[in-house]
Amino acid sequence: MSDIVNRLTADLRWRLSAAGKRQRPKRKERESWGAFRIPTAVPLLLWVVYFSAFGLFGVDVLRPYLPEWLHFLICSWPGWIASFFLLTGLARWANRRAEIGAYQRLLNRNERFTLVEYSKYLRRQVERAKAEPGLGGPAEVARLEDTQRKLNELLRSGAGAAPAVDSPLSAEADLAEAVVQAYEEAGSDPLEELDARLPAELRTRIEELERGTSGARPTEEES
Repeated sequence: MSDIVNRLTADLRWRLSAAGKRQRPKRKERESWGAFRIPTAVPLLLWVVYFSAFGLFGVDVLRPYLPEWLHFLICSWPGWIASFFLLTGLARWANRRAEIGAYQRLLNRNERFTLVEYSKYLRRQVERAKAEPGLGGPAEVARLEDTQRKLNELLRSGAGAAPAVDSPLSAEADLAEAVVQAYEEAGSDPLEELDARLPAELRTRIEELERGTSGARPTEEES
């Protein structure tokens, strides 16, 4: 599994680069990985601070203390424009690193997520091979398609799912599933046969509810 994680991580790095722009994951998908992102406004605010410090106030004040080339670099329009692109570029680089790290942590923690991402990776490889025949012949493409189909069937059967955790909520879910299953299996059977199929715990709850209902005070219409 570690080989798959490494392959998927390397593939994500390529998809986030300029070369893989066409297969880049959507922003909403990247945000779902839980990575911390630097908001777009942060580099802009930093640039405003930089411009205010060196543009509005530092042009004349710093001139006597800085070499001419350094003064030109930080206290002129070329320097201000370069600083804007530098700050925004650093923010994009940091966000990309955070997204890759979050994606890799998900792959290492969640086996089913890894299998789903690997299935998507195989599909992309098939599409690339069909568009670029030099990557492989028809036999290799058919083999990869068959492998991806089998992987999808495993995923539909629940492969990689985390085991159920024993908790009060899971016990409640088990009871609810038993009710649904009983009704699904009953079909058009009589009500008595349906009650006989229910789990003992559920039958006990229903009997207690019926006893409580029968012991309730009659309404004015019944009296």
